Amino acid sequence: MSGEEETSEAAMISVERFAKKLAAGEPPIEKRPAGRSWNLRARDCLKQICVIYLVLKNPRSPLRAKIVAALSVGYIFSPIQLIPSFIPVIGWMDDILVLSVGMKLLTKLTPPAVMEECTASAVVVVGKWLRETDSMPR
Repeated sequence: MSGEEETSEAAMISVERFAKKLAAGEPPIEKRPAGRSWNLRARDCLKQICVIYLVLKNPRSPLRAKIVAALSVGYIFSPIQLIPSFIPVIGWMDDILVLSVGMKLLTKLTPPAVMEECTASAVVVVGKWLRETDSMPR
């Protein structure tokens, strides 16, 4: 095994361990306190956006999955939407709907190994990003 393969394999093992630790620390939605549920749902949406983006960038993703990922990410960041995002609740709901439908289609179109890898990487990215912003002085 070359040095690059060993480094890649070690990185994936550490990503998987970190993802398992994060996943084990979060109770199921039904058992979460009501005050934290919005925070966790926002975190889940951010994780879904990351998963969609990582599937789009993964070279092992099929073309159909990449098209669905590109359309989902493009709609969320597009200034032209069915319901504009600046409308407080309704504007965000259509973004969540697009995320949900995009994730369901990606789950069906993407091979399980690629989906697991992208999900684990997304958990790590979101965890690091949110910890950095939580530790910033207010």
